Amino acid sequence: MGGYTNIALAGGYVDRAMRKNEHGAHRKLPPEFPQTQEVIDFHNDSLIAASYNKYKNQVKDDRFKAFFVMAPGIGFGFHSKEQTAKITKPIFILAGKGDVETPIASNAANYHRLIKTAKIHLFNTHVGHYVFLNEPTEYGKIVAPNITIDNPSIDRKKIHKETLKLAVDFFKSSL
Repeated sequence: MGGYTNIALAGGYVDRAMRKNEHGAHRKLPPEFPQTQEVIDFHNDSLIAASYNKYKNQVKDDRFKAFFVMAPGIGFGFHSKEQTAKITKPIFILAGKGDVETPIASNAANYHRLIKTAKIHLFNTHVGHYVFLNEPTEYGKIVAPNITIDNPSIDRKKIHKETLKLAVDFFKSSL
């Protein structure tokens, strides 16, 4: 949840009442945590609900001067500019058009639309969500193929080099 965490630290807050994705389906657990079962009742537990209502838009951390956000998720919980109105620092959003975990229309592009300080760069349609992770080992490809095996046309090392250049250029121009 690193991309969303950056959005929250920048000053955005999620609408937790949005329990379904853009297609009306219930949110699913991410592939990197296939055995995880959500045991916390975020919507009905009175202490959690009270804490969220009190602090939902108080996560902003002004120590950060700029944000480089890769393949952000939780975009379905952002639907109004009010939720991103406190974001005043530059944000660079990076994603792949082939991301099926956090589809760009409801995530990266949605954030870009709602955040007035955001710039966006989209890699091609073969670039998926997990391409930004480390280059996998052969063993990693066996035990976690969903997050380690990319489209055959993708070279993770090349994507990482392009990402690094984009990040350096962004921070040089923003800081």
